[in-house]
Amino acid sequence: MLRKRTIKNRQHFTYDKDTREILLEGNPITDNQIGEIKTLVGRHRIPQDNRRYYYESIIYALANQRMQYEGSLALMQKMHKLADWQIEDANMVYKAAKSNPYSIWWLENRVAPFYKYLEEHGGVEEVVKKYLEQPYNVRAELRQIKWVELKTLSLWYTTLGGTGNLLCLDVHNTIQSQGMGIDIPKNNYIPRERQNGVTKGRKVHSQIVGNRYLRVEKELTDIFMNSKLVERYPKEFLNEKGELNGSFVSALLWWQGTQGYRGNHASQLYLFDDMLRFQNPFSPKSNSE
Repeated sequence: MLRKRTIKNRQHFTYDKDTREILLEGNPITDNQIGEIKTLVGRHRIPQDNRRYYYESIIYALANQRMQYEGSLALMQKMHKLADWQIEDANMVYKAAKSNPYSIWWLENRVAPFYKYLEEHGGVEEVVKKYLEQPYNVRAELRQIKWVELKTLSLWYTTLGGTGNLLCLDVHNTIQSQGMGIDIPKNNYIPRERQNGVTKGRKVHSQIVGNRYLRVEKELTDIFMNSKLVERYPKEFLNEKGELNGSFVSALLWWQGTQGYRGNHASQLYLFDDMLRFQNPFSPKSNSE
C-alpha cells in the first residue's frame, strides 16, 4: 500500500529567481535524468505518421481523462485489436472501451464528437497537419469539441510529436507548477469528494481549465525560458524556432509528479526503475510482458 503524502512533499520542483535555477528536490537536474525524459517523450509518440495512429492517439488522449496511466495503457491494448475501419468508427471504439477489463468510465460516447469534427474539417490527416503547423491557434479551435479541454488537446499534441510551447497541465503538473511559485487555487491541486455522477464518493482533483490554464501555461513557460536549465540543454528544451518544447517540459514535470503521488522518492539518481512499464501506448507489446 502506498503511504499517504501531503501536497507539500508532492511538489518536487522549485525555482530560484535569483540564480534562475530550476531544482529537483533542491538539486540541479542531471544529464542522466534529462536523457531519461527524452526516452519517456519518445515512448509516448506515435510510431508512425499515418491515419491509423492518428486515430489511436486521439483515443489515448481521451482515455487519460481521469484514468490511471496503467489503465489507459491496458485500454489501448483493446484498441490495437480493432481493424482499421473499426478504429475510425466512434461506436465501435466506444463499445470496445466500455467492455471489460479496464472499462472506460464515460456514460457518454466521448469519441463521437471528436470524430465528427474531423469529418467536418477535412479529415484526420488535414487536422493533424494544421495542428502541428499552428498548435496554439488550432488548439483553441479544437476546444469547440464537446468533452475536450486544453489538457486533453495538449496531450494529443505531444503524442503527435509536437514540439511547440503547448504544456500538458494534468493534476501532477499543476501541483509542480504551484510548487514553483505560480498562483493556483487550492481546488486545482487538492482533491475533493465528488457529490454526484458516476464517480460519486471518489476524491478527484478539479482539472485546471480555460483562461486559468492558459495563464499557468504562460507563466510556467516564462519560468523555463528564463532558466539556466534551458541554457544547459537547448536541444531538449527548445524547438527549431527557439520556442519552449512543451512536450519535454510536460514529461519532466509529469514523471516526477507521478513518482511522488505513488509514494516513490523523487530524488533518486535514475528515474526509471522499471523501464518495461513505460512502453509506447501505441505498440501492441505495451504492458503485455
